[in-house]
Amino acid sequence: MVAWIEELIELNPATGEEKVTYTLIGLRGMDFEVGEFPPEF
Repeated sequence: MVAWIEELIELNPATGEEKVTYTLIGLRGMDFEVGEFPPEF
């Protein structure tokens, strides 16, 4: 499957820390969160 990774950086207002979430997007139009770590291929 051909897919690409979208990196989302969210700022936590409580602690001021950044949370990086990697989202894997496939060709079928489905996207799902794979966690706070980059997916392994």
